[in-house]
Amino acid sequence: MPGRIVLGTDDDGAVHHMSRQVDRIVVVRADGTTEEVIDIDDRTLAGYIAFVDDRRGWATLRYKETFGDILREAL
Repeated sequence: MPGRIVLGTDDDGAVHHMSRQVDRIVVVRADGTTEEVIDIDDRTLAGYIAFVDDRRGWATLRYKETFGDILREAL
C-alpha cells in the first residue's frame, strides 16, 4: 500500500495501516491475515480512530505519525 503508516494496534491485536495516498485503511489480524480494507475518503481520520477506540480500544496508537492529519482535518 503506497505511503503506508501504522496507526496502531487495537486491543484485539490487529494492526491498522493507513495510506493517505489512496485514502485506505487495512486492518491486519495478529496472525498476519487481512481482516478488513476500508476506504476512508468519506470519513475523517479522527472519526476512524474514535470508532476503533469505541469498538475495540487501542493497545497502542501512534499519534506522532497521525497527529498532523488529525489536526489538518480539525481546521
